[in-house]
Amino acid sequence: MTDRAAFLTRLGEALDRRPRDPVPRAPLLAEALVRRVAAGSPLVDRFLAEVAAAGGETARAPIAELASITAARLATLGIHHAILDADAERLGMREACDRAGIVLVPLAEAPEAAAGITGVVAAVAETGTVVLDAAPGTPRGTSLLPTTHVAIVLEEQILPDLIDALRLPGKLPSSRVWVTGPSKTADIEGVLVTGVHGPARWIVVVGTGSA
Repeated sequence: MTDRAAFLTRLGEALDRRPRDPVPRAPLLAEALVRRVAAGSPLVDRFLAEVAAAGGETARAPIAELASITAARLATLGIHHAILDADAERLGMREACDRAGIVLVPLAEAPEAAAGITGVVAAVAETGTVVLDAAPGTPRGTSLLPTTHVAIVLEEQILPDLIDALRLPGKLPSSRVWVTGPSKTADIEGVLVTGVHGPARWIVVVGTGSA
């Protein structure tokens, strides 16, 4: 027996503490017990319902008409300026905004009433959340700085729940933003105020079907 072991043995005897079996570790909670959205559920309906419950405005459109319907919705709301990220531009939003008379401006030159239009990397049916990654062409400011954020989601990007979203493949970006509803805070006297730290209006448009 080493000096250290002998010392610990004598100390244990002095304290009348005998070695005890380690406390068994509880088994991990089965995923099936925490998943709230079953595979094969109508994800678009659930997702849009959760977006509305979180204070967002919703729309859906066939993918072939997704850009034009989104731009027309903004024009109807009186939005005359917009900022696009690269994901939204790939979905045809530049041409659709031009046709709707919406002027596209850089983020640094955007007037207060401009809308930020983004694509997403995923959406979560369980909570009505959209996930955005910061990268060249998709800066965080597009979704955070304008008074209106428009998120364009493709049906295939909607995942059942947060467990699936946390397992998105690929390398983590420098920043990943999870958006659920317009910006809100109740820091001051518990009074809920919308639009203090980000967009006061949140619009989510889902493109369904195939191109």
